[in-house]
Amino acid sequence: LNRFTPKLKKIFQEYADKNNINFELIEASSISQESVREVDLLHIDSWHNPQHLKKELDLHHRSVSKFITLHDTKLGNPMNGTQFQLWRVVETFLKEHKEWRMYEHYTLGKCGHATIKRK
Repeated sequence: LNRFTPKLKKIFQEYADKNNINFELIEASSISQESVREVDLLHIDSWHNPQHLKKELDLHHRSVSKFITLHDTKLGNPMNGTQFQLWRVVETFLKEHKEWRMYEHYTLGKCGHATIKRK
């Protein structure tokens, strides 16, 4: 967490209260069991490392009922073959977990974004 957390938490909580949404801020590693919750949507934008992303997907996917969104799927250097390294993790995940399918993959711009959907 950072210096913006208290202000953002207040904004998120107010929005959640107005829209009947259960909001919970968890201060834990995204690859620890204590971070797992039953959710409709999981957004992943953490450490941009393929092994870390694989651990996050393996840990959390069973607890997500609808969507997983992933930011920065295009990151990397096209000159050394690391561009789209996170995206390749997602492709492998989809091959191994047939209960999930590609919903959207945006590759314009410098970062990339993907959404996968539970079937």
